[in-house]
Amino acid sequence: MLLESRDPALPAAVLARLLTLAGSALAEESFSRVPEPGPWLPEQLIATAPHWIGALGNVTEDLVPIRLAALPGPWRLGVSFPQQTDLTATLDVRHGTWQISPAE
Repeated sequence: MLLESRDPALPAAVLARLLTLAGSALAEESFSRVPEPGPWLPEQLIATAPHWIGALGNVTEDLVPIRLAALPGPWRLGVSFPQQTDLTATLDVRHGTWQISPAE
């Protein structure tokens, strides 16, 4: 997705919403409320690299990990997920929190 805006907060807000949608789609219970990550998470990602791609990690009842890889340029349809991930954004379903950590 390409996003241009004069509002510097908009890209982080859209990225936070995308992470929330991914977390809610993958949470075990359909009625669970998935919190949007705080602004620090997408801001940290954007400060690290402007282009990211994500894929699911090993989803459990309590954790929804999204493996993230920084890209050198915008992602294009047909480009495979990189072999190595840089970070993992994890939704803790039980506690309703997000964290970001180096990839394992």
